[in-house]
Amino acid sequence: MSNGYLSAVKSVLAALCLAALPVETAAFDIPAENASDSAFLLLQNGYAKQAVELAEAIVLRDSDDIRGYIVLSQARRALGDFDRAIEAGKTAWQKAKKDESRFAAALVTAQAYSSADKRTRSMLWLRRAAEIAPDEARKAQALRDFRYVRGRNPLATTLSFSVQPSSNVNNGSKSDTLIIDGLPFAISGDARALSGVEYSLGGQTAFTKRLDPRRLIRIGGRFETKHYTLSSEAKEMAPNIDASDLSYTEIELTFGHTWLKGPGNSITDLSFDLGRTWYGGQELSKYFRTTLQHRQKLTKSITGVYSLSGTRQLRDDSSVRNSTEITGRANWVHVRPSGSVLGWSLGVRDTQSDAATISHDAFMVGASVQPKVEIFGTRSVFQLDLEKRFYDKSLYGTLREDDRVRAGVTVIMNRFDYYGFAPTLNMSYSRTQSNISLYDTDDIGVSLGIKSTF
Repeated sequence: MSNGYLSAVKSVLAALCLAALPVETAAFDIPAENASDSAFLLLQNGYAKQAVELAEAIVLRDSDDIRGYIVLSQARRALGDFDRAIEAGKTAWQKAKKDESRFAAALVTAQAYSSADKRTRSMLWLRRAAEIAPDEARKAQALRDFRYVRGRNPLATTLSFSVQPSSNVNNGSKSDTLIIDGLPFAISGDARALSGVEYSLGGQTAFTKRLDPRRLIRIGGRFETKHYTLSSEAKEMAPNIDASDLSYTEIELTFGHTWLKGPGNSITDLSFDLGRTWYGGQELSKYFRTTLQHRQKLTKSITGVYSLSGTRQLRDDSSVRNSTEITGRANWVHVRPSGSVLGWSLGVRDTQSDAATISHDAFMVGASVQPKVEIFGTRSVFQLDLEKRFYDKSLYGTLREDDRVRAGVTVIMNRFDYYGFAPTLNMSYSRTQSNISLYDTDDIGVSLGIKSTF
């Protein structure tokens, strides 16, 4: 009979004996080399209190016994002593040197945090576990646990950051001349396209509370801020423009109510948003938006999302530019058997305003493709959006019409994944062709950012 088999038998017998012995003597009747195994067996068989006492004796005898701390964390968690379970898991993490031990320590710490209803911190420890997982099977385990905890975390927070060199940071005209009644007029430098770099930082958070199995409410917030630097050519073209004049900031509060109809097949959401914007450091507008959205599983592989929203915007710079906007959208996503994802969308918008540059009707279509295949450790998403605008009020003696197109590709560099975050590269081209040359624009942009991979 092998030594390994004999050792296992001894551990089982020792654990069974422990269950029958008084707690005071049980912890000292186990050979040192079998103690951690015995504590684990006690825990597995429902003797958490005895497992705690044995594990405490183990770490008291040897303060560097990683397995002892791991079992101690699990046993304390089983008894509902979550704070001390977290403490034991963190101690195991600090003392562990090998990936196997560090993975186990991160996992039990995450479990203790989750049981203590501190799920955001649990998700952080599960990211750690996934990062140092010694093999794909254990990484998959950490990812499954992460998704489970995230699905039950009432607090969801995301952050974004990007740096984007652009040929048109001010959305200016690509033309230098405006034709009115056949006569040419020069377009000032500050109204023309200015090149530079955009720095964008954003984030959003939401707290969700389940009222019953079919209804949830949430409250959340969102912010976005953009700042720019201008190229030397842009400074020469528009010497009176400072980069700070182009800065933009937006904050928003959201209140929402969600209805779940059926086992994941249908979701209806009603949300109310209150927002405030600033441009060039000055108050620009405040707005109120209501959105009704319905998500429906159409087939096993196709999901449809339909939304209707209304926005009332009040401008601080001029009340003439106040507006009311109604937008309807339909989006469909198809997950193909190959694993690739196709998306397409249709939309209409009606914007009413006293300002000729704002009041318009629009029709939008879009398509996207996310191939399954990875190229050199990267995943890509290709997107194309088209929009046709018909303006309601005459401008320079003409009813304005715009044709807008935007094409882009986002490359997610999974190869450089760290703690579940990977760098992204976004390349885009957008163009507006208008029957009024002042509104002809071109923009080529390349941005670097960070995205969560799970």
